[in-house]
Amino acid sequence: MPVGKSARRKTLSATSKAIKRITNAALRREFLNLAVGAEVGLASRKKSLTTSCMNRLVILSFSLNRTISPRVAAGVLNGLSTDARKHAVSLSLKTRKGRVCVVGDSPEQSRCKPKPGSECYTIPGQPGCGGPSGFYPPWDIGSE
Repeated sequence: MPVGKSARRKTLSATSKAIKRITNAALRREFLNLAVGAEVGLASRKKSLTTSCMNRLVILSFSLNRTISPRVAAGVLNGLSTDARKHAVSLSLKTRKGRVCVVGDSPEQSRCKPKPGSECYTIPGQPGCGGPSGFYPPWDIGSE
């Protein structure tokens, strides 16, 4: 490395920007701690640490969508998706552009339906979906 130049820090800029919109300070700190963990994993080339932290952010976003708001949760998921593509990280998240999550009576009945200009998020291999208008993860017990 040339003298006077430092290594460029790899950051999850899109994810961090979305996390800053979480109004609850304690929750925001927890999300940021995982984002920093993923950044440390990127910097030290520890793929398992990076993937683990980013996938935990996916689960937190799905789980706490009512607390942080579905729109903010979708923003975090969108940021994660963008950053994962940028840094070639495999996420347990599928983003479906041009679709919207239509919530059914159970996770199995919730589906991504076509709607231009929307995004629908799913966890591969699991029922349920989510987006800015609402989430229905596979473990949701809110309607029981």
